[in-house]
Amino acid sequence: MILSWFECDSILPKNEPHTRDPNLILSLLMPKGIDHLQDKKVLVLLLLAGTVLVTYMGVGSFPFIFLDDAAYVTDNSRVQQGLSWDNMTWALTTLDPRTGNWHPVTWLSHMLDYELFGLDPAGHHLTNLALHLANVLLLFGVLHRMTGALWRSAMVAALFGLHPLNVESVAWIAERKNVLSTLFWLATLWAYSGYARRPGYGRYLGVVGFLVLGLMSKQMLVTLPCLLLLLDYWPLGRLGGNWREFRKRLPRLVAEKLPLFVPVVLASTFTIMAANSSRSSLVTLDVLPIAMRLQTAVVAYGLYLKKMIWPTDLAIFYPHAGNSLSLGLVISAALALASISLGIGWTKQHFRYLEVGWLWYLGTLVPVIGLIQVGRQAMADRFTYVPLIGLFILLVWGATHSLDRHQVGKGWRIGACVCLLIGLSMCSRIQLGHWQNNFTLFEHAIQVTAGNFVAHSGLGSAFLEDGKTQEALEQFSIAVHIRPNDEDSLYNQGLALMRNQSSDAAAWYFSRALAINPNHAFAHNNLATLRLEQGRLE
Repeated sequence: MILSWFECDSILPKNEPHTRDPNLILSLLMPKGIDHLQDKKVLVLLLLAGTVLVTYMGVGSFPFIFLDDAAYVTDNSRVQQGLSWDNMTWALTTLDPRTGNWHPVTWLSHMLDYELFGLDPAGHHLTNLALHLANVLLLFGVLHRMTGALWRSAMVAALFGLHPLNVESVAWIAERKNVLSTLFWLATLWAYSGYARRPGYGRYLGVVGFLVLGLMSKQMLVTLPCLLLLLDYWPLGRLGGNWREFRKRLPRLVAEKLPLFVPVVLASTFTIMAANSSRSSLVTLDVLPIAMRLQTAVVAYGLYLKKMIWPTDLAIFYPHAGNSLSLGLVISAALALASISLGIGWTKQHFRYLEVGWLWYLGTLVPVIGLIQVGRQAMADRFTYVPLIGLFILLVWGATHSLDRHQVGKGWRIGACVCLLIGLSMCSRIQLGHWQNNFTLFEHAIQVTAGNFVAHSGLGSAFLEDGKTQEALEQFSIAVHIRPNDEDSLYNQGLALMRNQSSDAAAWYFSRALAINPNHAFAHNNLATLRLEQGRLE
């Protein structure tokens, strides 16, 4: 099915240098060349699929992890009831307080997985991998359709498929929402490229439909209408080739996007309501002032760039630094971002893909950069799943132009690309190894981050499940020391003490957890169990 999509006519902008692929143009003019082009597409698809599958080999043997997988699958009674009309209604109408999200399509996908695989994590992992692979192939198809550049599109898709920053989205079952929403994100771009080539109500409804499905999987798509306007600039060329055409066409193209903001506003409203109903509710400005949020956002933008170039010290959780960020770090990140922006702005008249790629990165990160803070993290690898595509476009198209200008031979280009992709694949294999169980995952996070109370708590839960109560108590104690008011760490400490027959101490920790979150059901239940054992029936 994907291959049949790729056979459609590409949109080749008339005003962008280095966009047209001479081999593609020649193949379209010569009947025999069409089969040759089709063979290249098949080869690209096979290479992309093969490298992604080899890189993620073994992910199906990994277990569920303690962080969020319980809320989404292993301890979710609704999901474990499977697909039914009642559960479909629940998915559509419930603002889930445990996850702080409204994502009915994601819930339905987890329910379907439970119908097929039960609580065998292998099937759930393989579904995530299948979605990631589909995203890689669809990204190639979208870029090739829009630009006509076969090998550049393939390289961007390969970087996306193999980069270590994307391991978290694939290997974490609870991040189904990320890979699933991206599938609809890319499908929206595919539908929009068809609409741009031949506008019509039916094609526009297709764009709206995929956008709505994506928003119902994860609200990361709220910036997608703005991205479509960027794509009008390049590579679709709908904004014209000069300033006069740009001013004339811009109002109409902006108006064309306005209906898309209706589902965006609705989905955003539901998400904010869900976050407010959650134990990890929206952090208010009195707790985290706007100046502190801006500093964290600037540093996160810079660190994501660093991790894209040099993907080391990746962790499942990065603690929020609060007001302890180094001023030097903030200034360095701000200078780096400003320098790149000014450099790209200087060349934008000649190389539009630089501006589009950079704005893609900056813009798609806005919902998760921390200006609206939900949860306890400062940043997350999974947040870069879509934004990195913009950087890959910028780098691949820019590198191709530079190599063309210096007349670098095909052999050197192929060798460099192969070495880069092999290196990324090896790095991803190493990163994937940290996800093979709860011990390796949280021990690695503790090694590469400081003050990671979530990782200490997760490692303690692993020890507790393994029957090592003393080791668990040590980890929970560290977590409580780092974050005295973290309800999960307090609850876990109480649970370990309860299993260690320290009833009074356990009751004290459960009570502290309930003082922070009066709706912590498990703390209520375990505290009631202790009171029952003590004969305090009231």
